[in-house]
Amino acid sequence: MRLCIPTLDDRKLAAAVSPHFGSAPFFTVVDTETGLCQSVTNDHARHQPGRCDAARELRPLVVDAVLCTGLGRRALSRLVEQGLEVYLAPVPDVATALETFRGGELEPMTDELTCHHHRAICE
Repeated sequence: MRLCIPTLDDRKLAAAVSPHFGSAPFFTVVDTETGLCQSVTNDHARHQPGRCDAARELRPLVVDAVLCTGLGRRALSRLVEQGLEVYLAPVPDVATALETFRGGELEPMTDELTCHHHRAICE
């Protein structure tokens, strides 16, 4: 399974998890079967609230799931429309995100768990 974690830097497994999916400067992609880990720049990191389409950035990366701390309702909807699983991962770094995912400790992201400051824009 290929996981995408929005991150603040490109230190792969040591990368700090970004507090928000769309404005993350990087996406760290981890293949849970091969252990391959890569960091990719998020070209949509700078945007006005409700105007990002970071989900589009993930299409060429061919990922199966996103582990994140926060995202807006529209972003969640776009990811789910792409067939991706999205999990709430309030963790400090990629290694911990991977560990909690493997341990089955992450809950699926729902509309109720999305970032509240995006609700007015995304509804």
